[in-house]
Amino acid sequence: MIAFAILNNRQTILANRSNIEISVCSQIDVSASSSSSNVNPIRRRRPPSSLARRPITGGSLTPDCDHGGCYPATGDLLIGRTGNLYASSTCGLRRPERYCFIGNLKNVSCDVCDVKAANKSHTIDQIISRSPGDLNKHTQAWWQAENDRENVTIQLNLEAEFVFTHLIMKFRTFRPKGMIIEKSVDFGKTWKVYAYFAASCATQFPYVPTIPIPDQPYCESRYSDETPSTGGEVVFRVLSPSTIGNRDPYSPSIQELIKITNLRINFTKLHTLGDNYLDNRQETTPKYYYALYEMVVRGSCSCYGHAKRCIPTEEELKGNITTPGKVYGRCNCTHHTEGLNCERCADLYNDRQWRPARIGQPNPCRLCECHGHAKRCRFDPVRYAQTNYTSGGVCEDCEHNTIGPRCEFCKDLFYKDNSLPITDPHVCKPCNCDAHGTRNKGSCVQYDDSRLELHAGQCICKEFVEGQRCDKCKAGFYNLDYNNPQGCQACDCHPYGIIDKQCDTTTGMCQCKSNVIGQRCDQCQVF
Repeated sequence: MIAFAILNNRQTILANRSNIEISVCSQIDVSASSSSSNVNPIRRRRPPSSLARRPITGGSLTPDCDHGGCYPATGDLLIGRTGNLYASSTCGLRRPERYCFIGNLKNVSCDVCDVKAANKSHTIDQIISRSPGDLNKHTQAWWQAENDRENVTIQLNLEAEFVFTHLIMKFRTFRPKGMIIEKSVDFGKTWKVYAYFAASCATQFPYVPTIPIPDQPYCESRYSDETPSTGGEVVFRVLSPSTIGNRDPYSPSIQELIKITNLRINFTKLHTLGDNYLDNRQETTPKYYYALYEMVVRGSCSCYGHAKRCIPTEEELKGNITTPGKVYGRCNCTHHTEGLNCERCADLYNDRQWRPARIGQPNPCRLCECHGHAKRCRFDPVRYAQTNYTSGGVCEDCEHNTIGPRCEFCKDLFYKDNSLPITDPHVCKPCNCDAHGTRNKGSCVQYDDSRLELHAGQCICKEFVEGQRCDKCKAGFYNLDYNNPQGCQACDCHPYGIIDKQCDTTTGMCQCKSNVIGQRCDQCQVF
C-alpha cells in the first residue's frame, strides 16, 4: 500500500513500504488500499482481508507540540463505537429470511438469516474490528441487508468532531451499482455529499461531474462494476494527491473538508444481472441484497494541531469504559487550549485569538495579564487593534476589588496601597471616608498624584466640610448632609446677637450674647 502525507511545504512524501500510514501536519491522511475494480474474490470459507489491521507507523513523524503543530495518529473510528453505528435495513430482524449467495457468478448456495440465531445473525456491528488485528479468522461475519431493499443507509454518529481521511468497504456480495457518501459537521443537523459512485454516472447522477474538482463532489465508476461478485472493495479518499495539488493543507476549505461529526453511506441501486428482481419471483428475490464483510472509517480525533494524542472522556473514565484500539474523541490539549477538540483557548489564555497550530508554528494561546485578580479573560479584537496587535485580552470578573482590562485599577471606594505589589490580593484598600462629606459618594484619591499633591487614600471633602475623613462641617457651617453638594449649610446667626459667627455644627444653634435667645440669637430675653 502506498501512503501519502501532505506537509506544510506542500511536498508529498511517498512511502513505498507496505502497510504504512502517516498522519502528519493537518492530519490529511490520504492513504488507503489502492484497490481496483478487479479484486480477487474471497472464497466463501476464507476470512475477510485485514483492512483494520494495517499498522500505523507514522507516530515518529508527528512533530513535537513544543515546536509546532502536533497531530494524533490515525485509526479505525468504528472500533469501540458499536452503539454509534446504524443500518436502516438488516436481514432476519423481523423474521427469518431466506437468501442466496452467488460466490463466483456460477455457484449459488442458499441459507437463512435470523438475528435470533447467533450463527445466522448478520447485524451491522459485525463489520467492525473489535481492535486492531482482532478480526475473527475462524468464522464468517458480515452485515447483510434485507432482500430487495435497494435504498439502504449505514450511518456513523460520532461523539465529537473528528478528522476523516478515508473509507474502505469490503463487500460479500456485489458492490452497489449506485452509492452516495455524505458527511455532517453539526451532529446530523445538515449534510453534504462527499462523493458519488455509480456503474453509469451519466444515468444515475447525470448532473454530477465525473472528474475531480476542488471542494466539489464528483462521480466515479471504478468501484461499481458487477465484478467481482464477492470480495470487492470500495475505497474513498477524502484528499488524494490529484485533488489537493499545491493547495495549502491549512486552508479553511481543506480543514472543513476533512472534518466530520457524522458519516452516512447511502446504497441507492443494486446490481441484478439483468433479472427483474422486483417481480418477487422466489428464485430471483433472495439473490440481490447488500452485504459487507467489513468497513474501516480511517481518521483521528480533531485537535487542530494542539494535541498529539486523544484520551477517553470523563464519562468513559468514570464508567471504566475503555476499548483497545479505539480512537478517542477527547484531545489531550497543549498550547493552553481546551475543549474536546482544543477548539478554544483556556479561560485565562485569551490575550490573542485562538488559531490552529501549524508545522513550526505552535500558535499557543497566551496568558492574559490579570495580575492574579481574575480566573478568566476574553479576546477583544478592538483592544487588540488599539494595542497595535500586541494584546487583546480583557480580564473578566476581576476580584480583590480591582477593575480594568487587566484588573490593574482599584474599583470605586478603594485606593491602591503603594506598599504592596499589584499582584497582592490586598493591594486595593477601602477608602475610609465619610460619604456624607466627600465628593463622589465617599471615594478617595486612588493613586498618588505628585503634581496635584494628592496621596492615595486621601479623602476629597465637599466645599464646606473638613477632617481627614471629611466627617465634620467647617467653622461657620452645620448640618452635614449627604444630599447637599456643598456638604454643610452656613450658620444663620444674627450679627448683633452672637458672640462669634460659629454655630453648633450639628444643630446650627448660634452662640448668643447675654440676654439674647433664639436659634439665630435674634431675640431679647424677656424678664
